Amino acid sequence: MIFYICLSYVELVASHITYKGGFGTVIPFLEHPEVEHRVFAFKLTRLLSEWFSQFIANELRLSNKLPILKEKLLNNQSTSDERSEAAQILANISLSEGEIQTLLGGNFVEWTAVTLKNQLRVSNARSSQTAAGMQKVL
Repeated sequence: MIFYICLSYVELVASHITYKGGFGTVIPFLEHPEVEHRVFAFKLTRLLSEWFSQFIANELRLSNKLPILKEKLLNNQSTSDERSEAAQILANISLSEGEIQTLLGGNFVEWTAVTLKNQLRVSNARSSQTAAGMQKVL
């Protein structure tokens, strides 16, 4: 019963954020100069993409922010949280075959293989939640 009530509140809050135009205020924070702000924006976007994947995909398309997800993944200066959240957002949203080819391209497949290999080597016995999430998505 308590879980159901909490779930209803989560759905209510998420729907207000998405359908009342609130997500538009989150988008600029994906490129905020302060790391902490970016990380929270990516986490919120990932959470919303779990509930409203098509809506988030459309909002990112309309704002021309889909490439940010790839940029975060490929940029070695991005934090592991940013990279993990970006990977999970990409896994949650629906992209057409053309968008996948245009956005991710062939070098993304190579990057994914190298990243998985490195993640598995580094997190051999113990794995952080971030690394585990990233491995699962990739």
